[in-house]
Amino acid sequence: MKTKTINICKFDELFTEIQEKVINDWRRDNYNHTPPFINEANDSFDKFAEIFSINWNNIDYEEPYRNEYTIKLNDDILNLSGVPLVKHIWNNYKSDIFKGKYYGKLVDTFSNGAKIPISKDHPIGKRIVQRYSRVFLSNDCILTGVCYDNNLLNPIYEYLNKPNDRVTFETLLNDCIYSLCHAVTSEIEYENSDEAIKETIRINDYDFTEDGEIA
Repeated sequence: MKTKTINICKFDELFTEIQEKVINDWRRDNYNHTPPFINEANDSFDKFAEIFSINWNNIDYEEPYRNEYTIKLNDDILNLSGVPLVKHIWNNYKSDIFKGKYYGKLVDTFSNGAKIPISKDHPIGKRIVQRYSRVFLSNDCILTGVCYDNNLLNPIYEYLNKPNDRVTFETLLNDCIYSLCHAVTSEIEYENSDEAIKETIRINDYDFTEDGEIA
């Protein structure tokens, strides 16, 4: 019987050419799997499509020209622009793309003569209660609670602040979808970059053989 000794290395201990092999193998494996953040982007788009009456068969984030969707709104609505479009969005979609902010208010633990039960959350003295504002609105991650909500809706928020007579509602909705595609594509490109792959390997503290195989 022969005994073979295998040296175990950390990524940064590998020769440069072996590091490059590890990175390329990792990148190739990534291309064969759907990144988990794609599901988050899909959820955001589903909600967006529901709000704005969009039927879709395919969304290709990396090649948007392959997208297949139809905006099921009549032409009078799709052709709105400028101030009339701003009014239409406020009147029809405000509650979908904005939420009232919550804010804290310091109050006594006595209210209307009745004592609030004392607990670790509500000790004697003062306590913070939350109030819901109908005046101050939030537009942060409104659809599903993830960053892709912002990528979709930012073109609309920008339009509300600065209307443009040359941009119709149809164009604006298309811009929203393109904005999401651009964000997801950028995320995919970063996930497959040398920098991101190295960071993932180091964070997970992987061990390798000298020829670059995970031990």
